[in-house]
Amino acid sequence: MIELSTLGLDKLSAKTHNGKIYVTAADSDSGTIEIQAHIRGYDASRQEAQRAVDAVEIVTLVDGATQSLSWRWRDQRQRSNVSVSFEITLPGRMALAAETQNGELLVEGVRGRCDLKTENGRVEVQGADGGLLAHSRNGALEIETPASTVDLESQNGSVEAELLADGPVEGSIKTQNGGIRLRIGPLVDCQIHGKTLNGALRCELPESGAAERKLLPGPKELDATSGPGTGQLNVESQNGSIRIAPAELPADAIR
Repeated sequence: MIELSTLGLDKLSAKTHNGKIYVTAADSDSGTIEIQAHIRGYDASRQEAQRAVDAVEIVTLVDGATQSLSWRWRDQRQRSNVSVSFEITLPGRMALAAETQNGELLVEGVRGRCDLKTENGRVEVQGADGGLLAHSRNGALEIETPASTVDLESQNGSVEAELLADGPVEGSIKTQNGGIRLRIGPLVDCQIHGKTLNGALRCELPESGAAERKLLPGPKELDATSGPGTGQLNVESQNGSIRIAPAELPADAIR
């Protein structure tokens, strides 16, 4: 277990190559970041795999108000593949940047802005009140957020998103090869422009003024409004269907 002080810090930046990053907010705004690193070696022999594990060094550095977390080899020798995953608990107020090449990103309860990127893995988020960027090249996105700014994109995966902001929402939700299921909270205020080239396009928002048009030859497009329509949200899939529906919230969450 690694424990780091958050004195003077407002952001954590975590990066690995092959492995997942799992981040949860602490029950209270404690003054520490807790990290568990899980290292696994892959080799023809158990001894060589263990040598690779022993050669991994966890790196923690502070740059201004940002705490960084990563890993490196203790020397420059070429070794077999290893996976290095991180389980992290931090104060919910902090912002987060997390990146991996081959692995999933799971974030729960973080209230600060989150910037999340993976090449091969899913991204799952609950939180990111301060704004959210979630990108995966080959993985699905599963998002539940009250953020007022969103940038959600998958190249080859579906996107399931529930937007629960109290006010205007700006941003985009895109996938190249996958469907989009979007749920809109009752307090979200935005205009929604949906577009798909190969797939169905459906809006179930009540009193949204949804109007669909088919451009021949060309994509299907739809315009709808949630609330006064202050923000602008673009929803686009190249090869997949889009469904937009109301989110279901507990009664005490609706003012």
